[in-house]
Amino acid sequence: MKKLYTFCWILFSLLSACSNSELYTTEDFSTEVNTSIQDFLDNIIVPTEKENSPSGAATDSARVPNDSINAIIAQAASRALIPAAGFKKAFTLSPPSTQGIVQCTFDGSEPDSTTKAFLEDRLIDTTTVVRCYEFIGGILAKKQTETYFVNEKINMPVVSISVDPYYVKEYLDAEPCKPYPCYSAKFWEDVEYPTHVEYFPKGSSSKKKAFEVDAGLSITGNFSRDFPKKSVSVRMRKQYQSGKIHYPIFEVRPEKNTFKSFTLRNNGNRFASDYIEDAMATSLLEGTTVDYQRSKHVVVFYNGEFRGIYDLREKLNEHFIETNYGIDNNSVDLIKLLHEEIETKNGSADGYRSTLEFIDKSNFKDDNTAYDLVSQMINITNYMEYMAAQIFYANDDWPQANVRAWKSGNSPWKFIAFDIDQGLDWMPRLDGFTENTNMIKWILGGGRTNKPCAGGKNSKCFTNIFIKLIQNPSFKQSFINRASYLYSTFINGERVAQQIDHITKSIDPEQIKRDQQLYKRSKHKNACGTYFETDGSCLKKWSYNRDKTVRNDFKEAFGLNDDVPITIKVKGNGTLRLDGFDIKQSPEYNWNVFEHHPMKLSVECPNGSTFITWEDGSTDPNRVIDPTRNSIYTAECQ
Repeated sequence: MKKLYTFCWILFSLLSACSNSELYTTEDFSTEVNTSIQDFLDNIIVPTEKENSPSGAATDSARVPNDSINAIIAQAASRALIPAAGFKKAFTLSPPSTQGIVQCTFDGSEPDSTTKAFLEDRLIDTTTVVRCYEFIGGILAKKQTETYFVNEKINMPVVSISVDPYYVKEYLDAEPCKPYPCYSAKFWEDVEYPTHVEYFPKGSSSKKKAFEVDAGLSITGNFSRDFPKKSVSVRMRKQYQSGKIHYPIFEVRPEKNTFKSFTLRNNGNRFASDYIEDAMATSLLEGTTVDYQRSKHVVVFYNGEFRGIYDLREKLNEHFIETNYGIDNNSVDLIKLLHEEIETKNGSADGYRSTLEFIDKSNFKDDNTAYDLVSQMINITNYMEYMAAQIFYANDDWPQANVRAWKSGNSPWKFIAFDIDQGLDWMPRLDGFTENTNMIKWILGGGRTNKPCAGGKNSKCFTNIFIKLIQNPSFKQSFINRASYLYSTFINGERVAQQIDHITKSIDPEQIKRDQQLYKRSKHKNACGTYFETDGSCLKKWSYNRDKTVRNDFKEAFGLNDDVPITIKVKGNGTLRLDGFDIKQSPEYNWNVFEHHPMKLSVECPNGSTFITWEDGSTDPNRVIDPTRNSIYTAECQ
């Protein structure tokens, strides 16, 4: 009797003290709540009977072990309230047998004080999100959210989002107002709602969800917010849960698998024309020095309702750098460039402003010292590849916009390929840009007409970097050769076709039908004169043609000869460098380069080997070649 009295007294005191405590996630509960309990019990004194007191009067005091309390809490937190999520036929969901009160919602909202206790069987005959909280004496002991997909067959990854239905109705489904863009629409508000996200990597073939997380949900993007399908940002913050997830969402570089945020994108302007262009274009850069957002296509459900096909991609913020480079986000400088404006997204933009000032005041035409110095401020290999890629894309909404760059500490600035949705086969073009616009001249002219950078005379603009550097003979030679290498290896019509086929195979045709039925799109003609495409046929046609036109842009801008095929072979596992810069290694390189445009080649042999010779008998591992049609250059390490 004494032990029962003591235990009940402790439990009553504990529950009374904690009845107004804040809500905890399941993951946090076992540590945070138990810590609070431990602190409470360490300081509580309960009455005990004195050994020889016949009356049992409380004449002394002693501490009581808290093992029983911890056991109750641990048991409640570890057991499931409802069955695990999954793809099922209609079934009956029964209330759980627990010691506490279980309150459940079936519309995506979080249970609150008005939610009725779950006491009766419920038929689940349509896709439903069930969110249950178990309370024991006022303490939240367990949280559980499960999505039951009923009679769904989906052959691609699925993301289920649970959020307050008010947010879906008033923000995600808000009607655009006029005139366009109308910033008074609710979807322009800077609002973040708590959400729960579940991920099923193999769609209806998933045996279980790969991860789930409490996070914050907000609408993102620019004018694409006006579309009925909204892009959203999912941010893992510690106020919701652990602040991150550890899971290899993307097949590319799966070891980079810690994420603090991601985006579900509506494909931007491409909402009107296709599902794949933006993700495809940037994916071509894998293996180069240019950063881009990894992505994959998924089907999204909001509160159990099908909401179409989205592009799940890394969110471009300071955590993107942390994920991909292992650099603490607090030491990252991240900037956004728009016309002559520099917006600091994280850290400081002072280093970039100093770089622009140095470039503007320097004479690169006659001074290689200035070029050597700017090479310490900007990652030149990254910059050349970034510029060459954007020139191929023929993106009219660049370079006056959509420029992102980052650095950390004393490292040089690197540029990130971002938002290419108005490139490639996109039509119609912005004022001043046509299908025949030479992208190099577009850059030299400052980009879009009637804007602050137009004319190429504004030293505050991103375009001024290229305008100044291209005057330097060393940079000009290396940039032209780097572009030839990039177009021969990474970015060309054949690679575009390969990536399109890879992406389209990952999208379930049945989900395309559902998405097309759900969202009515205005008819939008591409460069081929056709409308919304799911197979990327116009993108392929445009890109194969671009192989020729992009080289014509270079010939016209720099007075170059026709491009010719050459072969470079390296025997004995030697490392080849082009103009002093690293390239993707291969035993044999087949490139199309501009005839008679000098190229500096160098070979470094592995440890234990020495350089023997080039095919012409030269024993110097460094050489400058004068490319001609079908030339073969062979280096040998032994």
